[in-house]
Amino acid sequence: MDIGRIGLPVALQNLLTSTLSLVDSLMVGGLGSYALGAVGLAGQFSSLLYASYWGLASGGTMFFAQYWGSKDDEGLCRSYGLTMASMMLVGFVFMILAVIFPQAVMGVYTNDPEVQQIGAQYLRIIGLSYPLQVLAMAISCLLRSTENVKVPLYASIGSVLTNTGLNYLLIGGHFGAPALGVSGAAIASLTAAGVNLIILLWFALRDRKGYIRRLRDQFRWTRALIKEYYVKCAPIIANELLYGIGVLLINRVLGRQGADALAAVAIFRSIEGLIFAFFGGLANASSVMIGKQAGAGHLKEAYGDAKRLSLLCPMITLVVCVLVVCLREPILGLFSPTPATAEYVRAMLLIYMVAAPLRTCNYIQVNNFRAGGETLLGAIFEIGGILLISAPIVNLTGLYLHWPFLLVFGSMYLEEIIKVFLETFFTLRGKWLKPVTPEGQAALDEFRGYLKKRHKREACA
Repeated sequence: MDIGRIGLPVALQNLLTSTLSLVDSLMVGGLGSYALGAVGLAGQFSSLLYASYWGLASGGTMFFAQYWGSKDDEGLCRSYGLTMASMMLVGFVFMILAVIFPQAVMGVYTNDPEVQQIGAQYLRIIGLSYPLQVLAMAISCLLRSTENVKVPLYASIGSVLTNTGLNYLLIGGHFGAPALGVSGAAIASLTAAGVNLIILLWFALRDRKGYIRRLRDQFRWTRALIKEYYVKCAPIIANELLYGIGVLLINRVLGRQGADALAAVAIFRSIEGLIFAFFGGLANASSVMIGKQAGAGHLKEAYGDAKRLSLLCPMITLVVCVLVVCLREPILGLFSPTPATAEYVRAMLLIYMVAAPLRTCNYIQVNNFRAGGETLLGAIFEIGGILLISAPIVNLTGLYLHWPFLLVFGSMYLEEIIKVFLETFFTLRGKWLKPVTPEGQAALDEFRGYLKKRHKREACA
């Protein structure tokens, strides 16, 4: 089954990527709550970078998968080149902000001078890795979309091993290495990003299809391709940018709830990343499957897969969350938190166990919309949810009503309850399938007729 063949390696890769953050948190945690909180907040700027380029990556993945399904190698190369160039521009902008203006960046997330200083120290170094991360992500999206999912997994293994070893050497100063603290953690992450990219390039350049090697084809953009690409990507880009701003507005509230709460958020984010790895891998596999089916003109199959996966992924997420909650004590023991921080994390995991399946369902349905060619609908749900519901509620409860931290944290997830009903309705309607390939477009009329008959039977029943 494609969901297992594609989804499992991607889930493992996501798990390894999340492990990078977990290793940083574990080893930096020995430097104290301020260092842990500062690195956690600096990591939120990296998350904003991810949100800023992920719109381009998602749009590119839709084109890659659909061209792969229709066996259009030239279209695939051109769309990769356009995606990669656009993403790299974003990476360099964020690198400049992190390296030259780190104090100002940290000032957005917290008003604590000591946390700002430590975070700025970390950002100056880690910012140099941003273009490397972005290029690696562009290559990984291309490889996954062409069902070559093992290479990104190998690269992640090399990256994790590098990061873990250098963290051990440089944070505390072992085997004669200097004890560099948070700077050591940043150097380790920067080096790991370089290793990840080198491994990806090594394997990608040896690929028999040679998409990465075909530089001339990558930059033979036509006006029609550029227009279609940015028309399709514009809602996703707006979605990710505005969603990132919404997350920033939430994080600036969480960053002002005290040192124990700040450390709890950093620990929770690390654990959440491990949970996300599982359903993120399945969501990526779903995008590839649906995009490939849509590009090849197999619209009924794409529609059926989308419905099944919208139910399967939340069920898997719930199982993983229950497992994490059952193992919360040994997991917490790895971080050596203060009693107050540990109590916060325990409660946050229980809240997340309820919210995560809903969030997964929403996440995968938006991914399916994008893979099928409908990029505006998902953007409306994502932007509306965080900017009209979550961010205002968190700011109101945290900054003005001064509710207890856990109530503020739980209010982040109220949007998921509303979105899950709306998104499921539109998934069942099937109008989100809007292929970009000639084969997919030729199958639209037959598919629409199938939907009309199906909905009519359901209405009569």
